[in-house]
Formats: sequence, C-alpha cells, structure tokens
Amino acid sequence: MGGGHQQDLGGRTLEILPALIHDLPASYWAYDDQDKTLFVSDGFAFSQYDSAECILLSHELPKPTTAAEARLVLDLALYWSRYADNAAIVTDLAEMLRKYETRMICPAHGSVITEPSKLLAVMDAALRGEIGVYPPVDGAVAERSDQLVHKVKMDVAAQQIEALEYLASRRRSCRAFKPTPLARESIQRILGVAQKAASWCNSQPWQIIITSGDETARFREAMYNAARNGAPQRGDFPFPREYQGVYAERRRESGFQLYSALNIPRGDKLAYARQALENFNFFGAPHVAVVTTDEALGVYGAVDCGAYVANFLLAAEASGVAAVPQASLAFYSDVVREHFGLGSDRKILCGISLGIADPDHPANSFRTSRAELAEVVSFVGD
Repeated sequence: MGGGHQQDLGGRTLEILPALIHDLPASYWAYDDQDKTLFVSDGFAFSQYDSAECILLSHELPKPTTAAEARLVLDLALYWSRYADNAAIVTDLAEMLRKYETRMICPAHGSVITEPSKLLAVMDAALRGEIGVYPPVDGAVAERSDQLVHKVKMDVAAQQIEALEYLASRRRSCRAFKPTPLARESIQRILGVAQKAASWCNSQPWQIIITSGDETARFREAMYNAARNGAPQRGDFPFPREYQGVYAERRRESGFQLYSALNIPRGDKLAYARQALENFNFFGAPHVAVVTTDEALGVYGAVDCGAYVANFLLAAEASGVAAVPQASLAFYSDVVREHFGLGSDRKILCGISLGIADPDHPANSFRTSRAELAEVVSFVGD
C-alpha cells in the first residue's frame, strides 16, 4: 500500500496520500471521502497545553493556536523544519486541501482541526517564517509557549526513563540461541552505544574482539576442549573467594531456576556439569564479544569495562538481540589470550555471547528476581 492506493471500506473510500509533513520516511496520510476527513500522521503543529484540552476540537480551545506556537512545536518535534525550505510544503498543502474537500483534519497528536482554512493560514506563517525566528508574540502567547516547552521537556524525560526501565526489565541472560548470524550493521550499532559508557578519566580501557562464522566455531572448539579436558583455570582477576549469606541464596536460587527449567533433578552433579559446559559452547550463539582491559589500570579498568558491558546489554536488548555476559570464559584467560594472540598487557574480563534467542528452549523460560531497593540502598539525610 502506498500513495494513491484506494481502499473500499463499504460505502466510503479511504485514499492513501503522501505525507507532506512527517518525521519518518514511511509515513502516509489518508482521506475519507464520506466524512471528508484528512488523517495526518503527525502533530500538525497544534498542541494542547493541559490535559483538560485533550478532548476539545480546535475551535473549542480557550485560545486559537498562533503561528508562533505552531513554529515552536515544529522546532521541537520536527527539527528538520528549522533547516528546510518550507514554501513548497505550504503550496502542496493548499493544493491538497483544494483537491480534497476537507471538513476535518485528524492529526496523530493534538486537537482535531475543524477549521482547515484557518489552519492553512497558521501553517503558512509558521513554515514560511524566517528560520529560527518566531513571529512576534504577546505576553499570553509567550506564557503558553513556555508552558508547552516545559510540558514537552517533562514528557520527553518521562518517556526516556520509561524506555530505560522497559529495556532493563526486559533484558535477560539468554542461554539458548538460534544459529542465525547477525548483520554486521546491527552489531556495530550496539557497539556504538556501548562505546558511550562512562570511564574514569575517560580512559576507555576496553578492547573488544567480535567473532563470527568460522572464527566463532574455532574459538568455541578451543574453549570447550579446555573446559571439558579439565585444563587449569587461570583467570586474570581473582574469582570470588566465597558466596556468603544473601549472595549465596541469590546464586542458589538462580541456579535452581535454570536446573528446574531443564528438568535437572537437584543434586544431579553430572547434569550440573554438563550444563556448565554449555557456557563454553556459547549456548549456540553465532557471535562472541571478548572484553579485555588494560593491565596497568587494574581493578578500576575492570569497573569501567563493567559499565561498558551494561551499555552493551541494554543496546542489544533495544536492538532485539539476545545476549549473555559470561565471566566463565575468563576462567581460561590464557587460552583466550593464546587463541587471539593477545599480549600480557591485555587482561581478559569476560565474554558476551550474542545472537537471536531461541524462544522455545526451556533454558530461556525463566526470569531471575531482583532485590528490593530497601535491601541495597541507604538514604542519608533529607
């Protein structure tokens, strides 16, 4: 379906039109010939200033939208309009309204517009205005514009934290992948986000190796053989001396969740060991990211790499890519270093297996819990 397509809806026809104002290339408008209604895909520069105005038609608003306010919304929501020659848009919009007799315009955001001719005058003034310069406004309009800016900023802030909460809540460690490789562009975008991680003195101590195809297979063989044959574990960083108290409880809980999902009976140590070996099979992932840090930066370089890994995992989740961070690969740091020809100045921190999750595998059927804030946070002062 595209511009010019007509859809018979039984007694009325919906015609698909090109979107004259939009922020996505794939946007379209539509015209209903029976109700003479134009459906547009964006805000059309009309906005409400409080929740009570959301149900009002444009002619019912306490004050009509001005060119200054329309320009403000365009600058905030359709930033490209700051730099474009918008005269053609106004001309094309006027022609469209002449061709398609329009009683109402229904935007995706903002009030339903019941006076298209007045809209055209406002949009003409807003779009043809000098770039970055608003038409003169009185005190009342300026106050409403300030209200809109504040509301937009608050809305954006709320959307940002909600998006981050959503990604953090959805993210899980994937323990079964499909063999399908990822597009290089997808991996590079994840790496680009991860690269923005904070680090002490902006040192950015991480170096990343990404395996694909035959190289993943070769690395898998080296790591699996080392683990299966009982090679000495020589990590570059000290492993936990002991899990005590609540840390032991959380570790035990997550382990039993995995074993339960896989129908492994409690106490079956041979089955535990077989499942542990899957770490070195990368759970079937087509790619592995090996994360190394600079030896001279010690524990603080490792902390910085932890921030990088967190960014990486959230970026992967946002991209629809499954991942699992694996400290287990660092058990055999000497094997990793030899396999990739790394010098002693690079310390192996962890691996991250990534790819497309196998949603039907039982290993991906459970979620681990998180402690309540009161268990991990102490507030001091007001």
